[in-house]
Amino acid sequence: MPIKFTVTREDMLRSKVLDPGWYKMKVSKVWQEASAAGDSTNTWIQFSTISGPTQKDGSSPVDTPVRRCFSEKAPGFIVPYLKAAGANVDLNGGDFDIEKSVGKEMGVYIENKMYENKPQNNAADFKAL
Repeated sequence: MPIKFTVTREDMLRSKVLDPGWYKMKVSKVWQEASAAGDSTNTWIQFSTISGPTQKDGSSPVDTPVRRCFSEKAPGFIVPYLKAAGANVDLNGGDFDIEKSVGKEMGVYIENKMYENKPQNNAADFKAL
């Protein structure tokens, strides 16, 4: 009997390393899970690329999924994301329902970082459109 392994289009696109630059993206999913050490919670944001520059190899960036993790241990890093998602953030801070950002479109600056000796997309900055 053959041994099967399913790979989806999203799986294939997830490994695509985008050229650095600004992309129009849509928040497609938000979830939380315990950190690897189990001592804090990480909030994960998944984006889907709507548009952006044609890549050096001539391909389109459309539909490329990109993830970003925010740790509750460093809450200030999520502020640019919250502002891009339309939250009213001021110096007093506050509580924000991250799930409300699902479906929002924003500008996301992608840079390339190495992780376990492989290039990865890193959502480094965010801006409202």
